[in-house]
Amino acid sequence: MYRILPLMTLVCLMLTACGSVNTVTTNDPRRTNVDYSKIDMNPVLKSQIRVEGVMARDINGVLQGQVTLQNRSSSAKDIQTRFEWFSAEGMQVDESSTVWNTYTIQAGEIRSITGTAGSAVAKDFRFGIKPLR
Repeated sequence: MYRILPLMTLVCLMLTACGSVNTVTTNDPRRTNVDYSKIDMNPVLKSQIRVEGVMARDINGVLQGQVTLQNRSSSAKDIQTRFEWFSAEGMQVDESSTVWNTYTIQAGEIRSITGTAGSAVAKDFRFGIKPLR
């Protein structure tokens, strides 16, 4: 009995140390359910590209969005994406900053695409994705 007690104490201390992990969260990002009303995807891509997740966070008063995509096809896909930014009332903010960016996503690749609003007025976004051609 007395031999087991020091061993049990040591195991408990080791388990306590393992449970103590430092984690860092930057500006409270929040994962949202994939709200397909915020995703404007070309119908051709729907069977090939899957939206894995949508994140949003506030950086010094400016909204940043991140959309994670997975290429579920067996070949690389050339796509264009854009973020459109909206005020809390649903009005589009700064249309001039809405540009299409080009990416190649390899077969099976998971890629996160990030965009930052050009104004603190933006409180929501819509993400557009279409084939390059």
